Amino acid sequence: MRSIALFHLFLLSGFFTFSQTLFNKVYTSDSSNLLGTYLGSIVVLDSSYYLTGLTVDFSPVKHNVGLFLKLDLNGNKVLQRTYGDSQKTLEMWKNGLTYSKDGFFLKTGTNRDRSIFLIKLAPNGNLKFVNSYSSNSPSNRLHAWGGLAPTHDNGWLISATEIQGFDYSLVLIKTDSNGNEVSRWVYDDPIFNYEGSQLLPESDGGFIVSAFRSKGDFTIDPAYRAQTHIFKIDSLGKVIWNYYTSTARRRLACASTTRASDGGLILAGTELLQKIDPLNGIISYLPRGYLRKINSSQQFLWERELGVEGYSDFSKVILKNGDLYAFGRNLSPDSTFRGAWMVKMDETWGIIDFERVIGNDIVPSVPKYRYLIDVAPTPDNGFIFCGYIDLVCQTGDSCHQWSWVVKLDSMGCVVPGCHTVGIEDEITEKYPVRVFPSPAQDRISFQWDTRKYFQSLAIYDTWGKQVAYAEIDSGSSAYELQLTGFSPGVYIYRLKTKDGEELSGKFVKH
Repeated sequence: MRSIALFHLFLLSGFFTFSQTLFNKVYTSDSSNLLGTYLGSIVVLDSSYYLTGLTVDFSPVKHNVGLFLKLDLNGNKVLQRTYGDSQKTLEMWKNGLTYSKDGFFLKTGTNRDRSIFLIKLAPNGNLKFVNSYSSNSPSNRLHAWGGLAPTHDNGWLISATEIQGFDYSLVLIKTDSNGNEVSRWVYDDPIFNYEGSQLLPESDGGFIVSAFRSKGDFTIDPAYRAQTHIFKIDSLGKVIWNYYTSTARRRLACASTTRASDGGLILAGTELLQKIDPLNGIISYLPRGYLRKINSSQQFLWERELGVEGYSDFSKVILKNGDLYAFGRNLSPDSTFRGAWMVKMDETWGIIDFERVIGNDIVPSVPKYRYLIDVAPTPDNGFIFCGYIDLVCQTGDSCHQWSWVVKLDSMGCVVPGCHTVGIEDEITEKYPVRVFPSPAQDRISFQWDTRKYFQSLAIYDTWGKQVAYAEIDSGSSAYELQLTGFSPGVYIYRLKTKDGEELSGKFVKH
């Protein structure tokens, strides 16, 4: 009976995972005139994958052309269309591809003539309309980063940046269902430069707006400051509330926002770590992925700094079935390549379940950088992401970019079972930690495999407040923490290596 029960458990828990069509593909240019292709948006619909991006064309002069692709479930091209020309490019790039209630795709982008556009396409690629929007000042230009969302009256809201010299403002353009401009709202600051990213529609007709603001020149100014600004507007563009991250020591840029199950917000993006060369004073900023959760009253709950310093960032966060999935780029565990990065964690406490870095088996003979740009969940509980591969060529060679699309299963695997073997294993599987006793009374001990050394231990309460921190001696494989002064309850621990890898878990104090 036990073997029969296990067989049924396998059917229930593993059938859909192992029956998924997984692939890891690159798409090269079909013309010698094309320097490369980039994919930046993806939508899953009717057993197909629809993507938009751009190609770089050299005929007759170098210019970008909008790209629309349809792939079948095996990743094979079914349809490819391009839009624009050398005079007025349609640069359909960077997130925001949206499927409308009337059965069309909509996408924003940037033109060569300082304007932005909204394009509406049928699933077969036929053009429904394309409308352009220019700055109210002829000397300024608009740039669209992909922010697009439907409004409650069947229109659209577009997020853009207005650029005047070195001054940046956030602009939201509201249109009707045919793309005709209805309203325009500008959000500016006399000190900060503003750039917008994502728009999150709310059930009350309003929107959560993700923005990034900065002051100073990050290349020369040690006092450069940058912060995430999240704010809610009503259907008329009026600001309801604001949330800012601190500029005291943090430089945080939010790329993606999602509503949590408890009504809070989860932010994902990049932390910029300032480094000043002691010899020549040159300032640099090294990226690292960050996640933050705030509650429905915009109060801080928890934050996670993840990934290898200088090699990691997050570009998309998705909440599915009560679990939090963050996607971006990171260095592989063996430091041999920088690839697409997937992290699964608990949305309540931010405890990591597993993480993957994908991309080591793509054209392995060619040096390259891999960029994950957009991700979408699939009906089989997996994910599909798109981006591009930037080939590193020798001096004098012609360098190209290849579009990149990967279908993952629910465990973040391209090959079923990667979560049990291989270099894509999460740190918790390779380097298990023993935490005892739990429940604990006056002390708790941590022991780990000597193949991996941790350099610090941080303890947080369930509100995300750090209540203890300790540096761990180099070469140690154990640490004992005194719990004097700890109130009874659940606590979260985070062990961190010198390479930036983290292991999280929880214990109970009686």
